[in-house]
Amino acid sequence: MFNFNLQAKGKGIGLVLSIHLSTAWCNAHAASENAPKNNIPVFPDLLVSTTRLEKDANSAPLSAVIIQGDEIRQRGIQSVPEALAKLGQLRAVSATDGSPNAVFDLAGYGETASANTAVYLDEIRLSELDASAARLVGISPDLIERIEILTGPQSVAFGAGATGGVIRIVTKRDRQQSTGGDISVGVGSYGQHQARFSGSLVAGAWSGFVNLGQEQGHGFRHAAESQVKNGSVGFNWRNSANRIAFLTVQESVDTLAPGPLSLVQFQADPRAGKATFDGRYNAQTYSLSALRMTDFGDIAVDVSRRDKSSNALFLQIYGVAIDSRQDSVLLKHNHQFTAAGLPVSTVLGFENRQSDYFQFSSFGIKNLDQNNRAVFATLQTNLSAQWLAAVGGRRERLEKTKTNGALLDRLDSAYEASLAYQANTAEQWVGRISKAFRHANADEEPFGLSFLNTQETRTRELQYLKKHSTGQYNVRLFHARGINDIVFDPSSFNNLNIEPTRRQGIELRWDYDVNPVWLVKTLLALTDARFSQGPYQNNRVPLVSARRAALNISYKFKQQQTVDLFFNAVGNSISGSDFTNTAAKLPGYATVDLHYTQQLQKANVVLAVNNLTDRRYIAQGFYGSVYPENGRSYRVTVRYSF
Repeated sequence: MFNFNLQAKGKGIGLVLSIHLSTAWCNAHAASENAPKNNIPVFPDLLVSTTRLEKDANSAPLSAVIIQGDEIRQRGIQSVPEALAKLGQLRAVSATDGSPNAVFDLAGYGETASANTAVYLDEIRLSELDASAARLVGISPDLIERIEILTGPQSVAFGAGATGGVIRIVTKRDRQQSTGGDISVGVGSYGQHQARFSGSLVAGAWSGFVNLGQEQGHGFRHAAESQVKNGSVGFNWRNSANRIAFLTVQESVDTLAPGPLSLVQFQADPRAGKATFDGRYNAQTYSLSALRMTDFGDIAVDVSRRDKSSNALFLQIYGVAIDSRQDSVLLKHNHQFTAAGLPVSTVLGFENRQSDYFQFSSFGIKNLDQNNRAVFATLQTNLSAQWLAAVGGRRERLEKTKTNGALLDRLDSAYEASLAYQANTAEQWVGRISKAFRHANADEEPFGLSFLNTQETRTRELQYLKKHSTGQYNVRLFHARGINDIVFDPSSFNNLNIEPTRRQGIELRWDYDVNPVWLVKTLLALTDARFSQGPYQNNRVPLVSARRAALNISYKFKQQQTVDLFFNAVGNSISGSDFTNTAAKLPGYATVDLHYTQQLQKANVVLAVNNLTDRRYIAQGFYGSVYPENGRSYRVTVRYSF
C-alpha cells in the first residue's frame, strides 16, 4: 500500500518524508494462513495521518482512542469537552472564563497543555494563535461523525504544536447522509437549559444538513453565567469516484466569571465569587474539500478560513480585544502499489497556512503575521506477514512579523520511525521513536526584536496490544525529552525557554465486554514530569498529576434502558507556576458521574447526575489562589428523532 499526501498550512515551506508500515496487508496475509479463531478480531492499520481520506476509524493507529458520534448522542453527552472527559477518559480542567469549555492534557504539560495539543475540525486547525485553549464547546454533537484522540508526538502529520498529541473531530462530510432529523431539549441545575435541532436531506448524489443549538446557565459559582450558540450548514455531492463537501460552522460564547479564591475562602464556600471577567467570543469557519479517486491514487484538496473575534474586561480595569484570521490550503495525494513483492502505500502532502493576529489592550497594540508552509510524505509497507516498519518526517518553514517589524524566518523538522511485530492475529508489539516541535504563540512571544526558540520533544515509546473475543487491553510506555520548553516564568513575568524536561510513564487501557449487557472500560496512568537540568532539576512540572485512573461501567438492564457510571480519580499536583515546588500542593480528588438512558420508539431520555457525591475539589491553582471545579448537578435531556 503506497500513500502520497500533500498538506499545506500557513506561510513557510517544509519537506517531510514519513514511512509507516500498515497492518492492513499483513492482516490479510496472516488471515489467509492462520484464520482467526474464536472470533478474535484482527488489528487496525498502524498508519496515523491527517490525510486518511475516506478511511474509517478502523484504520486509526493502535494508540488512538475513537469516540463515535452516535455514542455521544445516544448516551446523552452534551458537548465535545464532556465527550472527551467521559468517553475518552481524559482529565478535564474547567475553563476559567466561565464557559463550559475545558482544557485537556494529553502528555503531562500542565500549564501549557493547550499549546502542546493540536486540535482539528476535519483538516481545520482550531488551536488558537494565542495562549487560550481551543474552543470546543461551540461544536454541536450532531455534527460529529467521530472524535480521534492521538496521544504522543504527531508533528509529522499535524505540524507544529502536536508535541503532546492531537484531538481531531471528524464531521459527517465523509458519510452519506439520510433524510431525517433530531430535536433535543434539556434542563439542569443552576438555571441551565439547552435546545438543539439537526436535519438532513438527501436528493440523489446531493445531501445537505443543518445544525442549530443554544445553551445557557448561571454556572456553579456565584456571578458565573454563560450562553453558547452554534450553527452549522453543510452540503455534499458524491459519486463512486468523487466527493465535494462544503461546511460552515458559526459559534458564539458570552461569559461572566468570578476570579480565583484563597484556600480559606474555598474551604468556607466553594461557590463564592464576584464577577471579575466579562467576555465574548465569536468564530466563523468555512471549508471546501474535494476528493478524486483515480487508478493512480486519491487526490484531495481542503481549503478553509477561520475568523475569530473576542473581547474581555478584567476587574473593570483591564480590557483586551482580539481579531484573528487563518487561511489554510491542504493538498494531498494517496497512492498504493507493489514494490519488490511488498505492498507499499505513500502519502505526499503540501500545507500552507497564513495567520493574522491583532490584539488591542490596555497595555497597547500587538500585531503578529505568521506563515507556515510544510511539505511532508509518508511511506508504509510490510516486511513480512509479522514484521511491520515505519519512518517519517516533516519539514516546515515558519515566517513571523511583529508589530515593531521584527522578522523571523526559521526551518523546523519532525520525524518518526516505528517497528511492529505481530505475533498472531490477536497480539502485537510496537516500538516508536519521534521528534515533534512547537512554536511560541502570539501571547508567548516577548516584546522587542527577539523571538523564543522552537520547542522540541524527542520521544521513545513501546506499546503492547492484546485482543480477545470480549475486548482488548493496551499498554503504552513512553519517555519524552523536552528541549527549550516554552513556559511562563512568574519571577520575571515573561515567557521563556527553560532547561530540558523529562516526561515518562505508563498508560494501561482495558476494554472488556463482560456479556451483552455489561461493558467496562478502564484507564490507569502514571506520569512523571520533571525538570531534568538547571536550577529546578528533579522538581515536578506544575499542574501535572503523577497518578490517574478512570472507569466507565455501562449496564443495559433492559433492552431500552442503560445505566452508565463514570469514575475519575486524579492524584495531587504542584501548584501552577511553582517551579521550586515549595508552595502547597493541589490535593488529589475522585468524582463519580451517573447517566440513566431510556430509549423509546423515536425518543431518547437521559437523566445525568455529575459529581454525584458533591465532591469539593480543585484542578488548578496558583500560589494559594484556586479555581473550584463544579459541585453536584443534575440534567434531564429529551431527544426526538424523525
